[in-house]
Amino acid sequence: DDFEAYYWLQYPLAKKDEREEISESIWAKIRIQSNPALVGQLLYEISSRAEAASLALAAFDVSIGKGNFEDLRARIQKYTPLAGDDAEIEFVTDNLDDLLNRTVGDGGLRWPLKSLNVRLGPLRSGDMGVVFARPEVGKTTFLAQTVAFMATQIKDEAPILWFNNEERGEKVKLRIYQASLGRDIAWILANKSEAAKNFIGSTGGRIKLIDSNLITYDFVERLCDKLRPALIVFDKLDHIKGFAAERKDLELETIYRWARDLAKQFAPFIGVCHADGSAEGTKWLTMEHMDNAKTAKQATADWILGIGQTHDEGMEYARYFHLCKNKLLGDSETNPSLRHDRWAVIIKPDIATYEDTK
Repeated sequence: DDFEAYYWLQYPLAKKDEREEISESIWAKIRIQSNPALVGQLLYEISSRAEAASLALAAFDVSIGKGNFEDLRARIQKYTPLAGDDAEIEFVTDNLDDLLNRTVGDGGLRWPLKSLNVRLGPLRSGDMGVVFARPEVGKTTFLAQTVAFMATQIKDEAPILWFNNEERGEKVKLRIYQASLGRDIAWILANKSEAAKNFIGSTGGRIKLIDSNLITYDFVERLCDKLRPALIVFDKLDHIKGFAAERKDLELETIYRWARDLAKQFAPFIGVCHADGSAEGTKWLTMEHMDNAKTAKQATADWILGIGQTHDEGMEYARYFHLCKNKLLGDSETNPSLRHDRWAVIIKPDIATYEDTK
């Protein structure tokens, strides 16, 4: 309340509708938000808007002869180098060894399932993929097992950043515990000290889960820039805040292109979205089953994995993977003939893992 009063003191000429809009959005969010990082994010947005307004006024002064253009240029350069400034341009290398090592050589993050390693190969920087399924089919289990396994492969302090705006964060983190330990909740409750020790020993504490329904793209960018992650996970990607367009499909196109840019700049990216109602009880999902998708999601991702499920009696734990799209080159263990394959797996929800079938 004190800070809001201070804020309005700085902007005494704000219009009534502006005051109402800001009070109902920014201040309402700050009051109910318990996550200090996101409160900081909102305050950063306020600061950014104020600086943008100041730059706009300075530019107007220059346009009418009241200001100095070089002073304005210097202020703008603090944020974005102007076109024409000297900068080193980096071209893609011609060195064949480097090209092979970065695309199909050793390295990258391998999957916990052999079936995925044979079909997709390891994830490398720049790879952007999407996993989709109907609710309660096993998307969170897939992610939990994947990040728990990939965390064991990271050699430095780079974290895995998991942005969660769907299920409660505490429940998701417990799923990661189960997947990492291969144990159910009953065992974890009975062996809490051992479970905590083994989990940190295995994952190195690298799995950083950010839980909020107010996650915006600029917050994600700033956190990635600060922590330099080894892997980025977003559940659910469609729900990220800060993008707007006239139509939902155009908004999604912007979101998925942004995710692809994030993968190129920082680390491999795995996004999760829902399948639409037509996928209910369907074994082999196709890209047409993706929720709110025309071509935006399909065109942007490097790989797309659909997880299907039937309601047949006795098949409660059967899941059906379909690689609807796969542009990854893989490595020496990858079988090119299986790059768009579909196959059955078994889900074990009590320990948050999948297993390959024989």
